[in-house]
Amino acid sequence: MLLTRIITALVLLPLVLGALFWFPDWGWGLFAVLLVGAASREWARLSQLPSAASFAFMCLQLVGMLMLLGTSLHDDWRMAYKASIVPVAAYVALVFWAIVAPLWLRAQYRATATVNAAAGAAVLLPTFVALLVLREASPWLLLSFAVLVWVADIAAYFAGRRFGRRKLAPAISPGKTLEGVAGGVVAVVLYYFLWRAAAAHWPMAWSTPWLAAGGMVLLLFVTLGLASVLGDLFESWIKRGAGMKDSGTLLPGHGGVLDRIDALTSALPLAMAYIVFAGAA
Repeated sequence: MLLTRIITALVLLPLVLGALFWFPDWGWGLFAVLLVGAASREWARLSQLPSAASFAFMCLQLVGMLMLLGTSLHDDWRMAYKASIVPVAAYVALVFWAIVAPLWLRAQYRATATVNAAAGAAVLLPTFVALLVLREASPWLLLSFAVLVWVADIAAYFAGRRFGRRKLAPAISPGKTLEGVAGGVVAVVLYYFLWRAAAAHWPMAWSTPWLAAGGMVLLLFVTLGLASVLGDLFESWIKRGAGMKDSGTLLPGHGGVLDRIDALTSALPLAMAYIVFAGAA
């Protein structure tokens, strides 16, 4: 299993990095459509929608993403896209991850298939918009936030294994501990200072406002690290309701696409919200 995971990661990493840094805007957008489209298919499966409803959900997701992509690239619509669509996506993400998801998990709410599908749209469409917005700001910025999520996840795993005593949410994800989350937060803070030092040493146009913001960016990093845990927990709860261990089998050794991006679905849209409402880029 470990060897399979490593091989899959070694195949995927160059593909993702190549798309991130070398694809044109439309190419990156189509790559994001494929990524989020695969996650949408898995979400429909986890929601246990009937076959016709599952097909309709997938079609609506794909059509919505293609329309968003077209609007973001078309000169005549681009201004409206930035002024209206992106802020709406940011608001949806803020409301969902700051209010809806915590209350949902606290109540251990068992939703109907339709409600789960609606939640999937509220999670995945802002994620798609965030992939476009953050990459447009800078591929390095998008990569920075993705690495932040990976750092938080890896550190939480090892801190939890070494020091974990108190369960975070045993009914949702029995393996997660408060000590693990604390370890993840510490790692994110250390990552912030390394990231800041690197950005200052190799300055680029995109990094100037982020370096100037100082403490606000540190707070953002910690917030995104905690949000990534929430995204992971939410997908775990949806899987538990469906009685499934993995969201899919598309990625050998890793499960489904949604299993790999669950933490990103909360962190990236909130990073986008910071850009939109704080004018950081």
